[in-house]
Amino acid sequence: MWPEFMNNDIRCSEITDEKHKNVYIPTDQEYKYLEDVDISNETEFYYWTGRGNGWQNMQGDEMSIRGLTDCTMRLPPVPRRGTYELRFAIQSGGNRRGMVQFYWGNNKNKLSAKGIPMDLRQGADNKLHTSNGDVPSDIGYAADTEDDDFNADVDKRLRNNGFMKGCNQYCAGGPGTSAMMRASNICIRRIIIRETMDPDETYYIRFKTVMDDKTRFFYMDYMEYCAKDVYDNPEKPEDIW
Repeated sequence: MWPEFMNNDIRCSEITDEKHKNVYIPTDQEYKYLEDVDISNETEFYYWTGRGNGWQNMQGDEMSIRGLTDCTMRLPPVPRRGTYELRFAIQSGGNRRGMVQFYWGNNKNKLSAKGIPMDLRQGADNKLHTSNGDVPSDIGYAADTEDDDFNADVDKRLRNNGFMKGCNQYCAGGPGTSAMMRASNICIRRIIIRETMDPDETYYIRFKTVMDDKTRFFYMDYMEYCAKDVYDNPEKPEDIW
């Protein structure tokens, strides 16, 4: 999404020492570093390479955005006109996650709120991971079994609640402990929006904290588009990959 990360050897960096794993991105008031991201003065924007840490993130890296978060990002274009889901992937194991309101649209200065605030502490293990301990919170999750019909029913329940299991295209974790992300009970995808999009339009997403707590993290692993003729195909359901 951001060429500055590749051009300056931040993304996929080979550096593994602790000092250089964490990269701080300044706010716009301090120094406009990312052309396609607007970062408010009270936001602390960090990128973690995660190499060697065994984190359950796609390709090992993540965004850990803190403070009184308020960021707006330009999204990549869709390939063709149609209805798409925009999905947001999170590793929900930490108890310092926050809660944010998402906004979306093609006018960066007048984005519409989408849905209710998203609680990023909600895990795929049917628990809300708070700083005061875990709270039961049933979203319909159950681990996969050998029964494909049961697994499909679980996927349907999750989608009805705006959730999806992690994709099955990659594994993560330390040597000898890695697992496919679909099998992880802390990795999950959230369905943010379902909207008609056009490849000639520029769209933006904004996330703003709704918690008055500077210590909370807005965590982001990756985002994905999925076309309606994939996720809502009556003849060939979307696969787990």
